[in-house]
Parts: sequence; C-alpha cells; structure tokens
Amino acid sequence: MSLLLIILLCLSASFSGVETALLSLPKFRVKRLAEQFPHLHKRFMLWLNAPQDIITAILAGNTLVNTFFSAVLTFFLFNVFA
Repeated sequence: MSLLLIILLCLSASFSGVETALLSLPKFRVKRLAEQFPHLHKRFMLWLNAPQDIITAILAGNTLVNTFFSAVLTFFLFNVFA
C-alpha cells in the first residue's frame, strides 16, 4: 500500500515538474530545441501551436493521480485508525 502511495506521489511530482518546465520555456528556446532534436520536432511544434491542449492533458492527469492518491490514503488511514 505504501509503495502505491509513493508511486502516486512521484507521478504527481512528475506532472507538476513537466507543467512548470513547459510553461517556463520561451518560444525561441522551443524552436531551437525543435531544431536540435528533429525526432521531437512534431511535439515541439504542437506545444507552440496549441499549448492549451497539452496543459489541459497534464492538469487532467495530475488531477486524476492526486484524486487516486487521496482515495488510497483515505482507505489506508481508515484501516489503520478505525
């Protein structure tokens, strides 16, 4: 049970880290990264053209992980203290 909580906590931190990293990138840096990493060019262009779609997906994923974390923690604590 505690391993699941740790995994969920790490997933939540990853979602938050990706969100912070993407929102802090200036457009010129994204264009330069797209040139440096041609295999990721489509993804960088998607970020430049429709950032709201990617942010929405990241926030939805983080919300699901946090909700699941809360449910598992509640179940765990209820069984420990009840």
